This record gives sequence, structure tokens and C-alpha cells, in this order.
Amino acid sequence: MIRSIKKPVALIAALLLLAMSLAPVAAVIEADEAFYNTWARTDMPVSDGTVSRTWMWGPNTDNPVISEPYAEHPIGERPVKYFDKSRMEVNNPNIEYDGLWYVTNGLLVVEMMDGKIQVGDNEFIDHGGAANIQIAGDPDQPETPTYATYADLRSTPAFADGATIAATVDADGNVGLNAALEAYGVTAGPLSPETGHRTASVFWDFMTSSGIVWDWETNAYTTGLLFQNPYYATGLPITEAYWANIYVGGTQKWVLTQAFERRVLTYTPDNDAGWQVEAGNVGQHYYQWRYGMTPPPPAAQSLHVFFGALNDSGVGGVGMLTLEDGMLTVEIEATGLEANEEHMMHIHGFETFQQSLCPTPDMAGENGLISITDGGPAYGGVALPLTPYMVADGDGNISFSETYAFDVSSEILVAHTIVIHGLTVGEAYDASLPVACGAIIPDVGFYAELTGEAELPVPIETEGSGFATFHVPADDSALTFTLVVNGLDEVTMAHIHIEAEDGLGPVAVWLFDGRPAGITANGIIASTTLTDADLVGPAAGWSIQELIAAIDAGTAYVNVHTNEHPGGEIRGTIHRVADVHDEHMH
Repeated sequence: MIRSIKKPVALIAALLLLAMSLAPVAAVIEADEAFYNTWARTDMPVSDGTVSRTWMWGPNTDNPVISEPYAEHPIGERPVKYFDKSRMEVNNPNIEYDGLWYVTNGLLVVEMMDGKIQVGDNEFIDHGGAANIQIAGDPDQPETPTYATYADLRSTPAFADGATIAATVDADGNVGLNAALEAYGVTAGPLSPETGHRTASVFWDFMTSSGIVWDWETNAYTTGLLFQNPYYATGLPITEAYWANIYVGGTQKWVLTQAFERRVLTYTPDNDAGWQVEAGNVGQHYYQWRYGMTPPPPAAQSLHVFFGALNDSGVGGVGMLTLEDGMLTVEIEATGLEANEEHMMHIHGFETFQQSLCPTPDMAGENGLISITDGGPAYGGVALPLTPYMVADGDGNISFSETYAFDVSSEILVAHTIVIHGLTVGEAYDASLPVACGAIIPDVGFYAELTGEAELPVPIETEGSGFATFHVPADDSALTFTLVVNGLDEVTMAHIHIEAEDGLGPVAVWLFDGRPAGITANGIIASTTLTDADLVGPAAGWSIQELIAAIDAGTAYVNVHTNEHPGGEIRGTIHRVADVHDEHMH
């Protein structure tokens, strides 16, 4: 959501293709998932607003995974991913994933100070000297020390244990003393014997602090150490901490700066509490130094929506969302709406990282309708109003396209749904009633179109139709689906089957159970999240990943059963959504 290169513009794509052709596909997938898990531990709570604290990696999770030479990697090239604050890498894909050391983050500060690019445990390529890039604050300010400046400070002896830090450094590397800075009470903390330097107290407090973090094993928030090892993200200190009078947002101020092997940390006393300690943009700086250009912007991300009707509205449609450079473009085409009425549309989700789902008929109130209150527990609050709200034309159609500043990663956005509102009940138009819902799913999600013609061994003549969508969280541990069925009476069951040689196959996953009488279905009848425990029959004991492999092999299909056709009335093979979505647009 991803190796010294002398001409990166021409070679990055070629190297990525080479790595994909030589490396096992699973290793590439594992690296990308592992990078996401590492990012999510500290930065997902920041991204979704759960906490207010510094980024440790940065919001740009959609930068691509690329390949860089590394001698000890089995294919001689390791997958890496650049973030604003650092670079993640997998040096050995054959070790067991532990959620921590499987992913390392590069010794970028050391490389920029030494002027050498590391291409193996003990192999380096000269890169023409230390980086003359400002170590913190606004770029291109001559008063700011650079990585080359700090390179000369590595041999400076450690401060005395517990000494109050008032040492300063200027852009020329001159070390001074400003007694007024003692008022901030920052002291020299624990000594690292390997490097002979002490970590400043404010940085050590941050490196050992606890807070809300995302746990990849439980796929949920918990409270714990931000860093399971204090030096995991930063590496060891390679200089003492110095105050520098640098420009931040156009204003010159005293900022405490310290270089570590992997990061530069800064302390700005007048920042808000959660942002006083920050990680410098080492990933950006290193990429600029190594490749002679700023990191490429994240590639545009395409996401898709298929709308199913709510409240027997007859509304249907399709949407496409495009994320690029912090901007979100939303396109929606919908039919069956109340003609000449305004229809609200929103992206819905939860403040914490929780999957948003579409409401199902069993959530309706005593009046038989799903209200916004009834649906809220399924799809969450409004994350983004899709304004200006559209007025349907005389045929009940809308064609919507708007672009918003909505800085969220695609991994977060696929935890959301889009809901369309507005329905006449009796003689009154109720603008709040939900009339359609669709999950936001990525290109790598899945879609099955359901028809009677696809039934085996004999096609079924039926007015019924439907579809199912599926998508997978970044760690492949679950499968979220929405099942939509139209024009069927007495729907009793729906499943995913694994196809055998005759085109039929046993049940692998239950999607709906409405036995014995069944239900009349005109819209969404099921929407939930499946885990390994939901797999049955031939898939019992499988993981969700193994089910996905069966889907990719073209052997998985959805079958919807009715009392009239107990063997199945509508059916469809499950495909990647990117292969089928465009034919539904326009």
C-alpha cells in the first residue's frame, strides 16, 4: 500500500520487474504486508485521528515497493519501501515473521554521513561524500546544520551523565553553549557503549513511551509500548544532542536535534505535547541524496463500489474512487432513485480501525425500515459528505463526480462504505432513509455476478439476479463481503463453493442462512467479515489466504439457493474486481 542505482529514473521500474520475475511471489506479498503492519503499529492511530502524536513513518503508505541491491538477500536484491521518515526493508525473507525484526529500517543517517551506500552487510559503494541536506526544519535554509555537519560531531565525547544540555551547533559545525537553553531541563540520558553517545532525556522518554498502538496479531488497537525495542526505529545514537537555531514553518527557533543510526529526532518545546518530539524526514532526504530527486508521489490508487439496495428501494449503481496526492475523486452512477429529489451521499466509517459494513434486513425497526439509527452500528458515522448533494433527474438517475482533499491511505479507506439516502414512505419524502450501500473495495478485491444462466448442471430460467463483493484487509487475515440478491422469493441459503471437475462442489463458506422459510430478497441480505474459523467442508482448516488462492485459481463460486431451486437459483464465479468493474461504469 513496495541495491546502488546510478540512474534511478530509468532503472527503478526495471529492477522492480526483475525482482518480481526472480523472487517468489509470496516473498513480495509478505514484504508488503509486513511493511504495512510495521507502519500501522504506531501510525495508523495517527492517520485515523485516534491519537495526536508524531508520525514515525509518515502518511504516505501508498509509495511503491521497489528493489535495491543487497548481497545477502537470496536473489541479491531486497524489497524496500520509502516513507517520509525512513525506509523499510526485508533483508532475509526466509526468517520467521515476528512482527518486529523481519522488517528493519535502513541505516540511512549513517550512509548520508559516511557518503557511502550500503549494498550488503559489509559492502559499500562510494556516493561522493556526506549529504549537504538540512538535517531538520525548512529545506534550503543556510542557517541549518546538514548531515555533513553532524558527521563531524560523531567523534565528540559524550556529555556527562545527567548533565543539562545547552550545547549548540551552527551550520558550519561550530559547537557553542547557550545557558538560557538549560531552562528546558533536557539532560543527557543513557549511554550507548557501542557508539559512545548518550540519548537525550526527552528522546529516551519518547523511545520508551507507551500509548495506543495497532496490534497486527489481533487486528485491533491496544495500549502498549510504541517501540517493542527502544532502538528499533532510531538505531543507536551517533552524536550527542545539540540545539540548533533553525527555521520551522518560516520562523527561526531553537530546536534540539540528535542523530541516530536510522533517524534524526527533534524536540521543539513550543509544539503541542504530542508533537514536541518528532522524527525528521530522513526517508525523503536519503532518497533525494541517493537518487538525485524527491521520492515519487504515491501512485494513484483505484477503489470500487457496487451498490445494493436498502429498504426495498430498487436503487443500484456503481462507483469509482481515485486517491492521488492527498486528493480523493469520487465518481458514482446510480439508478432507481426518487426522481427530482435531492439525495445525500456519504462515506461512512468508524473513528477506530473497524470494518464498516452495510446494514441487513434483520436490522430494520418495528416499521420494517432501516433508519439511519438502525444502520449506524453497521456502517459508522459520516467520514466524508459527498457534497454537493445530487438531485436525481426525471428518470431517477444521478451521475456524480467530485474531488476532495481527503488525506487518507487506501488501506484505511477500504474499511469504509458509501451510503445513499432518500426515499418516499407513504406520501412523504424522507431524505434520511438509506436506500443503497456499497463497500469500498480495492483493485485486488473480488466480485461475483450471479445469474440463473450460470447454474449447473442445468441453467435456471429466473428473473432473479445478484452479486457479491469481497475484500481483504492488508494482512489477509479476514474476508469482508456483501451479498446482494434481487427478484428472488424464499431465499434459504448462500455459500461459497469450491468447484470440482464437474463444475459443482461442496460448501466452503456460509454467506447466508435463512432456512426454512427463506426471505424475499430485493437488495442486500448479508454483510459481515469472515475469518479462518468460518471456513467449512473442504476448506475447514484452511486460512483465508488459502481460500483466496482458490479464488484466484478460478475454482470458487457463489451459489444462492431458494425453496423452489434447492440446488441453487443464481450462481457466479468469483473474479478480481479490477477485471470486471470497468464494464459496469458508464
